[in-house]
Amino acid sequence: EVYPIYIPIYQDAVFSSSYLKTLKMQFIQIRRWAWGASDIAYVVDKGFFHKNKVPKVDLIMKLSRLIEGHISWSTSAIILLVGGFIPQLLNPLDYSSNQLPILAGRIQTVAMVGILATLFLSLKTLPPKPERYKRRRTILMILQWVLLPVTTILYNACAAINAQTRLMFGRYLDKFDVTDKATKTGDNKTVI
Repeated sequence: EVYPIYIPIYQDAVFSSSYLKTLKMQFIQIRRWAWGASDIAYVVDKGFFHKNKVPKVDLIMKLSRLIEGHISWSTSAIILLVGGFIPQLLNPLDYSSNQLPILAGRIQTVAMVGILATLFLSLKTLPPKPERYKRRRTILMILQWVLLPVTTILYNACAAINAQTRLMFGRYLDKFDVTDKATKTGDNKTVI
């Protein structure tokens, strides 16, 4: 008998033979996940054009969450970054009396507070640092959090836009890219 386990499953630890290859493999993995936008057409087809027992209200709610998830995945970070400045480009004379830049700045401030709170909690919940790790390793971990807005755009938004654009133009992923999962041995050698 099979019992479902209702837990979220998130990113695997991508690790390859070099730092640059690891970054590339991470992008490829996120792009593969973003390929799930292709499910939207499937859900619409099976939900609305084929006989099924799914209540239409339930179907519409789940479909809207699916669409919103894939659209916000590819656009929200970019909109947060530049959205407040678009009115200035379109109408520079009226921009100074507009409340949007103030509101966008406040939204970014609240988002930064969330990032800092998550940084604090992630550092507090880590197990004790092994003796072999130097203090600079902690600094590098903090730097990763500081770079979160940049990496969100470079990885999440760009990978999702790449996948969705490929879908739109029919340039399908013709092979399944298996992400490298490596480990380091005791003598600091990488094994893939």
